[in-house]
Amino acid sequence: MKSLMQGRGWLLLSNALLLLIAFPASSFCQTAATSTQEKADTAKANEKKDQRQIERDQWTIYYAQQIPRYTFYLDSDKETPLEFDSDAKLRYWNSIRAGNNHGELFIWTHNGRCALAGSILSYEKSTVLRGVGHEFHSFSSERIVGTRDNSPIEMSAPGVEFKVIPGAKPPAKSRALRMAQLRRNAKSFEASTVTTQGVSQPLRALSQPIFRYKTKEISNDGAIFAYVTGTDPELLVAIESRETKDGPKWHFAAARFTDLPITLKHKNKVIWEFDEEANYKGGYKFEPDIDLQPFSPNIEEQETTVDETNIQQVKEASK
Repeated sequence: MKSLMQGRGWLLLSNALLLLIAFPASSFCQTAATSTQEKADTAKANEKKDQRQIERDQWTIYYAQQIPRYTFYLDSDKETPLEFDSDAKLRYWNSIRAGNNHGELFIWTHNGRCALAGSILSYEKSTVLRGVGHEFHSFSSERIVGTRDNSPIEMSAPGVEFKVIPGAKPPAKSRALRMAQLRRNAKSFEASTVTTQGVSQPLRALSQPIFRYKTKEISNDGAIFAYVTGTDPELLVAIESRETKDGPKWHFAAARFTDLPITLKHKNKVIWEFDEEANYKGGYKFEPDIDLQPFSPNIEEQETTVDETNIQQVKEASK
C-alpha cells in the first residue's frame, strides 16, 4: 500500500510539473505572437509615415520652384523690387481643417523690414489630387504691385495699420535686449478664431518669431510672430519700434491668413478683429486652385537647391 501511495504521489507531482511548464509556455507563445503583430503594425505605420514625409519633402521643392515666379514693388517705386528672402520662414501642416493643408511661408523686405508675407500651399481636392493656392498679405503702408510670370498683380489697398502697444516699455538700446522685449510683447497678445462650425478656438502662439528684421536702428527694429492652428499660420503679428514725437515706441500690426473670423487680445482686451463681412478688403490676396498636382507633385526639371539646414530650423520654429 505504501509503495502504491508513493507511486500515486510521484504521478501527481509529475502532472503538476507538466502543468507548470505548459502554462508559461502557452503564455509565452501568446505574448510572442502579440509582440510580432505589434512590431508589424508599427513597421507599417512607420512606412506610411515615411512615405508621407517623402511626399512632403517633394512639396518643399515644388514650393521653392513656384515662389520665385513673383516679383513685387512698392507702388511709389516700380523700379526697385522688394528683396526676396529665399529661405522659407515657416514650414507648416494643418490636418485639423478640412483638406489636410500644408505649405511654406516666405518674406519680402524693404530696407530690412518686412513688407510682404506670402504662402504657397496645397490642399486635398480628391483622393489623388491636391489643389495649389497662393496667399499674400502686405505689411506696407503703401500699396504693393507686382508680377507673376510677367502678368501684373496688385494688392487692393495698403496692408496693415500700425498702432502703439499699450503700456509697452520703450525699445532698449541693445539689439539683443530688444529681442527679449519683442518676445515679451508677443506674449502679451492672445488670438482666437471661430471655426466653420461656430466654435471659438484659441490660436497657438509660436514661441520664436518667424522673422527678425534686418535693420539695426532702434526706431526700425522688429519681428513677425505667428499664431497657428497645428503649425498653419492663421494670423501674423508684426511688432516693431517706430519713431514718435515722444521717441521710439513699440507698435503692432495684425495680418490675417484665413477667411475665418479672428480676434486679437492684448492683456485680455480686444485690440483688433477681422470679420470677412466687415473688413474683407485690404492688402490681402488669395488665389485658390492655381495648379492641380498629384500627391507627389511634379517637379520641374531644373536645378533646385533645398537648404536642409533651413528646413530643420523652420521645423524647430514651428514647435
